[in-house]
Amino acid sequence: MFRLLFGASIGTWLLGCVDAAETKSASSSAARASSEANFQATPLRVLSIQVICSASFPDQRRYSHMLRMTSALDHIDFTGGFGQRVFATQTSQVMHEGNGLVASFYAEQSAQHNWTSFELSIDRRTLGYALSYTEGTSVITPASDASIKVTGRCSVIEGSEFKL
Repeated sequence: MFRLLFGASIGTWLLGCVDAAETKSASSSAARASSEANFQATPLRVLSIQVICSASFPDQRRYSHMLRMTSALDHIDFTGGFGQRVFATQTSQVMHEGNGLVASFYAEQSAQHNWTSFELSIDRRTLGYALSYTEGTSVITPASDASIKVTGRCSVIEGSEFKL
């Protein structure tokens, strides 16, 4: 009789441990699934279009800018500069006008420049490029209200659907 009670108590204890482990495993699986669902709920931007644009600037130099875009053309990363240093920024606004794409950007302020915003447009049929910015105050030059506009051409590096 003692053996039977002892065996039953050991069996009950083992089943209780297995049940607790399964419950813990199930709850950790649910937590893991929940965190994976939260991660998947945040869409990742896939920058599938890459365009290089080049223009001549007032200092008689030619500068290139790299644009990386989503296939929906609702987000653009800009990498380039206006003659002093290279910087990277993202769109604050993208508009589609006929065959064109117009994007507005905010630039980081630094000791070298004080451009707070600039705008670029690309004709998606001809790949013509225009970039306009207002040169602001810097350590070297006083404030200027003169808006500078440069024009050039673009080349599609990746994402042939960009060109119409």
